[in-house]
Amino acid sequence: MRRKYFSKLIKPVLTASSMHGAAYAAGDVLIPWTEINLGSDATVKLINATAIVRGTSGARQEQPFALWLSQDSTRTWQSAENAAVSEFPDIYSLGHISFVAGDYDDTAVSSMDLLSFATANGGNGINRLVKPLNGKKSIYMGGVAGGAFDFRSNVAVNMGAGTSTSSAVITTDTADARTSFAVGDVIHSEDGNIQGTIKTVDGNTQITLTANVTASAGDDEKLYNISPIWIRLDFEM
Repeated sequence: MRRKYFSKLIKPVLTASSMHGAAYAAGDVLIPWTEINLGSDATVKLINATAIVRGTSGARQEQPFALWLSQDSTRTWQSAENAAVSEFPDIYSLGHISFVAGDYDDTAVSSMDLLSFATANGGNGINRLVKPLNGKKSIYMGGVAGGAFDFRSNVAVNMGAGTSTSSAVITTDTADARTSFAVGDVIHSEDGNIQGTIKTVDGNTQITLTANVTASAGDDEKLYNISPIWIRLDFEM
């Protein structure tokens, strides 16, 4: 029988206010439970996991963390994001995937400060069979920090009246916007107001969105990419 391989790229959404409040500590909720649609209710084998972690204001984020996998579509963390995990038993758990410090590529190039890659080589979730529950097509993933991820942004709004819902342009200062943001990023302000999706980063102090700002943010408020961690899972069917 010919083997079939496929990949899923998952972009979990973190909360801007949680990232802004403080660095995450070991044992804190890092990634909210997120759906992984496998496109089928068949049993598959998880063979590889890669984390793509965005740097923050030019500082790399290369901390250990664990992904938890579950079949439970109603799964939510019992504690808040960026707070210590406190969980009840889950009969639908599939295992976990551990990313350790040594999994990150420390190639000595400046771009690694802006984007880091880690491929998991172990844990109880790699090289095992997984299957959605009761004919469904999805499994679910959550994440727990194993170190001090610090996503606190230094890119601030530099507009006396704040961002405007009648404009798609945001002027920034304090840190080079190019060190934190890229085309396609969805950005929120520190208090959770949606700014929009980035169309271009026009130099170090200007961001242009694909549409006008959704909800205004005040002058000097910090801006956040709400998906700083991407996870690529590779499967064999």
